[in-house]
Amino acid sequence: MLVKKGIYLVSLFISWMWLGSILFNTKVLTMEIKCFIIILLFACMILGGIKSIKEKIEQIGCDWSTIDEMTGEEFECFIADLFRMQSYRTKVTALKGNGEGDYGADVILKKKRDKIGIQCKRYKDPVDLEAVQKVVGSKVHYHLTKMMVITNSSFTDDARVLADANDVELIDREGLQELKSRAGELLQDRLYITPIKHLLRLSESYIESARPLKNLELNDKIRSSLQENAIKFYEIKEGERFGAHFICELNQQKIAILYNGYGEKLDTEKVYRCIASLKYFQANQLIIINEDEKTKQATKLCKENHTLCMNYIGFKKWIKKNKKRAI
Repeated sequence: MLVKKGIYLVSLFISWMWLGSILFNTKVLTMEIKCFIIILLFACMILGGIKSIKEKIEQIGCDWSTIDEMTGEEFECFIADLFRMQSYRTKVTALKGNGEGDYGADVILKKKRDKIGIQCKRYKDPVDLEAVQKVVGSKVHYHLTKMMVITNSSFTDDARVLADANDVELIDREGLQELKSRAGELLQDRLYITPIKHLLRLSESYIESARPLKNLELNDKIRSSLQENAIKFYEIKEGERFGAHFICELNQQKIAILYNGYGEKLDTEKVYRCIASLKYFQANQLIIINEDEKTKQATKLCKENHTLCMNYIGFKKWIKKNKKRAI
């Protein structure tokens, strides 16, 4: 199941990358239309997720008559789902394919350093101390940090005494109702609030990366990026003339940065000026941050002179990558 899900996600990612490359390389569509298409595609993905969440809400919100008629395995899966909604990784030990049998814990939960074993009892009568004994016996085998017994019924006095002595948490019908309610609230949040937040965040990031920057805005953003990453730098007056707008130091390297904003095609003349600045500023690396098209000659000239040419988003990623190397 996990392998199939992984293959699906990788395929989806590759498809998105391919579609994105087509959208942002074509000159037929305007920037506004491209951004609208991206937002529309994200909305379709979220609507698909909403349908899945609605199905989960119906399952979690089932009435007690349904729960009381569940088989033992169905009840174990139901309990696992309740905790999965709370971001636990869950495993139902009795299910085929999990590679292990039931050694006293029907469900295993994991979150951070916690590992919890649960004995699940779908009973009509009160649960006795045998269920507590089983989960206590599973502690060493599963290396548990916490133990629980969960039932749709109640517990005998003997079970409560033994559970108290062994630090086992007992969740009866009332406690199970609270678990159901909590899981339902989390699902409702995922259904309405979280998708909207994700859509806004993703749309904002895509629009930001898609929108080309003009010189003034580009200048401010480069300065902000260098400041945020605590990189020493100074600005060059008349940078266009000298072939570098910023000189900065990173990983004991002196870097000359020239930017070319949207509306100004990058040509060989600007690249020549940037290359000439290498010795003038005694720099080790040249970077051209370009937000517009560039000529074939300019591209070839950059490659021949080992000059990095990228847009502003690429520059931000380059800084993070090289900062990590320094650490």
